[in-house]
Amino acid sequence: MAYIPLVVALASVTALIFHKVALSRQHMKLGDFVSLLFLFLFLFTVIFLPFNYKFVIQEALSSWYLFLFILMVFLAISSNYLSYQCIQKEKLSEYELIGTLGPTITILLTFAVYPKEFNITVLIVSIIAFLALFFSHLEKKHFVFDQYSLRLLFSIALASLEVMIIRQLLNVYSPVLLYTLRSGLIFIFFASYFDPDLLGSLKKNWRVVAAAGFMGSIGMILLFYGYENIGIVYSTLPLVASPLLVLLLSSIFFKEKIKFKTIFGITVILACAVYINVFG
Repeated sequence: MAYIPLVVALASVTALIFHKVALSRQHMKLGDFVSLLFLFLFLFTVIFLPFNYKFVIQEALSSWYLFLFILMVFLAISSNYLSYQCIQKEKLSEYELIGTLGPTITILLTFAVYPKEFNITVLIVSIIAFLALFFSHLEKKHFVFDQYSLRLLFSIALASLEVMIIRQLLNVYSPVLLYTLRSGLIFIFFASYFDPDLLGSLKKNWRVVAAAGFMGSIGMILLFYGYENIGIVYSTLPLVASPLLVLLLSSIFFKEKIKFKTIFGITVILACAVYINVFG
């Protein structure tokens, strides 16, 4: 089980690079990109459905679980749309620096919603990671976020809340079935809302979006599986370490100049993640 969070972190970084290539280098329209991406996520995920199927129909169709399922889809649509706006506009180094706050928020929410996962070491180190993020965004004694950074913060909060709901839904759905339904419904929404040129996008951009979809589906299936079997906290922690790889790749592929305070912030956050995994 220990390998699952590491594979998730690697898959998420790889998918993020493909997202940035499609949105910023190939200049795909946001509506075309998210629609095509979730189509591929659905298609790649449904392949695994025969190998991981669980559906407790009586409970799943109860009013409580139907409410949770609808809320999950709403949160997923909102957080993904805001997140991909930021990927399109922000440098990857800045995106990932703010994105490291996601695991911290998720962990703190987990402690509140699922007290059995509480760990004082994880709590203290998560606070240190948050402070590293805070000070890395200080400019001339002011805390500076542009509009896209604020949208990303809101997206992170919504995604963290969604994780709490996903953990509940995994009582009645298998990880693969839940992610198949989730990605399929998000595709239907984006395709209906944006009226994308899917055929045109397939001709021009299918390779990079398909690659993103493949890596994303692998990462998310394993992440859901981790939530169910090793808990939210230990499934989430290794994701904090991903910014260092993103930092390296963004400087190589996108020629992004990295500020020293960004490097410092990411290094502190990475050290926190390593400490928790070794001593937590």
